[in-house]
Amino acid sequence: MSDHSHVAPHDAASAVVPTPGGHTPQVVRAQILAVEETSYQVTVKIAGDPDTYIVSYNPLAYIPRMTKPTGPGVWLAVIGEPESWWVLGEASRDMHGTTDIGRAPSACLRRDSKFKVEHGTQDIPPVMMTSADWDTDNMIDFQHGQTTRITLQRTGLYTIKAGGRWNPKNLAGEVCTWGRRGMDLRWAGTAITIARDEKSSNDEGECAHSVSVDVMITDIEPTSPRVRKLDRDANVEKPAVALAVYQTSGGDLEMLPGAFLQATYQGPKP
Repeated sequence: MSDHSHVAPHDAASAVVPTPGGHTPQVVRAQILAVEETSYQVTVKIAGDPDTYIVSYNPLAYIPRMTKPTGPGVWLAVIGEPESWWVLGEASRDMHGTTDIGRAPSACLRRDSKFKVEHGTQDIPPVMMTSADWDTDNMIDFQHGQTTRITLQRTGLYTIKAGGRWNPKNLAGEVCTWGRRGMDLRWAGTAITIARDEKSSNDEGECAHSVSVDVMITDIEPTSPRVRKLDRDANVEKPAVALAVYQTSGGDLEMLPGAFLQATYQGPKP
């Protein structure tokens, strides 16, 4: 195997530059043998060539997946040395109807039913979600039909969003305007708050949240609450985000159906 040096992924927004040597690339068909999602590279085999090659791909424009017993095919732009090659992607006709090719990593969880939130701000459990609106990168793992987290599978920048509405009435059926309501985006399994929206209700007891934050998944030790390391050890859990809500009305309140948690990949780390 030809193990060529690391090639940074191509940024679709970068300036157009001449191809190496000023020549037009040759477009060839290749088979994917392996995918390195944290560095945005694929190992490919070209028919009739005894060697294999490591080639960069744009993670927003093309997201390769492995299939058994062989990997899918891609088109490569081949020019000069292999470190100058890049993945063009899959033919449009072959992308129709698939969730595996050409989609940015993104996932969204939803709570389909009301749930009770006790008074207080200590030991707040994450919201148990019951449905997935979508998942393009194996970011959601349901256990017994529910989960609390979205797991971020690769390095790069993600936007995390969440939202939800409170029942204007408490469990006694009274309009409740007392106290504060809060919504936290957290790293799953920790009490670390990434972003928060906290407010009081209006005079009719109504209160809704919308919170968003960008986080970075990297391959080095984090230096900020908004940065987490993606460990290459298969026995170490990958970073995951969760949603927590709390209230201080003095009694129990309910969140209405429709609370959601979403993560969407924005691009490679700067």
